[in-house]
Amino acid sequence: MIKESEEYAKMMEDAERYLKTVEVAESMAWHDLCHMLKRILEATVELPGDTAEKWSGLAPFFCECGSQVIAAGYSTPAKEDEEIEVVVTEWVCPACLVRDTTKALEGE
Repeated sequence: MIKESEEYAKMMEDAERYLKTVEVAESMAWHDLCHMLKRILEATVELPGDTAEKWSGLAPFFCECGSQVIAAGYSTPAKEDEEIEVVVTEWVCPACLVRDTTKALEGE
């Protein structure tokens, strides 16, 4: 049986290398998608005053699906020994976005 052969073991090593490569590529693509989403969302933020600054990144909350969301908003300068407050004005769940896009493409 081929499963018990040396050739099969070599094929499994190749398959393992392939899976690791795919995992890294998917991780890099996911990072790139999240970065682009941050930039798109940040461009929609309207600042409430001259001292506010735009902010974007991972939000401190999660989507109903359980994934962390990408958000954008603004922060205002804090006084010494105060925490900076970030106001989130826009957010998107990248997992839901990919899921919805996949469904739309399958429907075409």
